[in-house]
Order: sequence, then structure tokens, then C-alpha cells
Amino acid sequence: MVAAALLALAAVAALAAFELDAVSSGTAVAAQGAILQDEQQRQQAGVEAGAQLLNRRLTGIDFELTELAAATQHAVAAEKNPALPSKLVQLGTSEYSGSQTAPTSIVLPAAAPAGDISMIAATASLVARMQTLRHDYPEVEAVWIADR
Repeated sequence: MVAAALLALAAVAALAAFELDAVSSGTAVAAQGAILQDEQQRQQAGVEAGAQLLNRRLTGIDFELTELAAATQHAVAAEKNPALPSKLVQLGTSEYSGSQTAPTSIVLPAAAPAGDISMIAATASLVARMQTLRHDYPEVEAVWIADR
């Protein structure tokens, strides 16, 4: 009789241990799932925030470049007597001016067409605007104005 009671008690103890193991295993899996979901949501929020910032920056750069292009076209159209800057350096079939410390550089063919000279003369007034663009958007490394 004692043996039957001990056997029943051992069966209940084994069943309790099995159930506790199943509960703790289920709890660990649920906790791991919650941690992974939380990490995934945190990373997704970080990616979305970075993408939104990048989109705002690119939209701002696009707006500024569009405005600069319009100002360049207006300045070229308004240029009456274009003249090349003095002290151009001739190298082969090209002429240039500029240095590492100068805010602008000019490169054009020798005996440049009038359209090129008009563009150079007109865009000189836009240098400050280009420098502001580079200051406001450090990702912009250079602003080039070219007549195609």
C-alpha cells in the first residue's frame, strides 16, 4: 500500500516536473519572441527615421538646385556685355582660372563661344548662393554649372 502511494506520488511529481518544464519552456519562447519583435520594431523605426531624414535632405537639395538653375538661366538671359575674367591661364587648347583657395574655378576652351562667356559672367553673381548651398548641405561636395 505504501508502495502504491509512493508510486502515485512519483507519477504526480514526474507530471508536475514535466508541466513546469513545458511552462518554463513556453515562457522562454514567448519572452524570446517578444524581445525579437521589440528589437525588430526598434530597428524599423530607426530605418524609417533615417529614410525620412534622407528624403527631406534630398528634397531640400532638389529644391535649391532647381532654384539655382532658374537663377542661372535668368542671369544668363540678363547678361548684356559678357566679358571673361582677367588672368586666365592657357594650357593647350583650354583656359582656366581657380585655385584650391578660390571659391570658383573656370574651365573653357580657348576662343570660347559667346554663350560660354555669358554663362561665366552671369554665374559669378551666384557664387554666394552656391556656397550657401554647400554650407547648408554638406553632402553636396561641389556645384558645377555647365552649358550643354
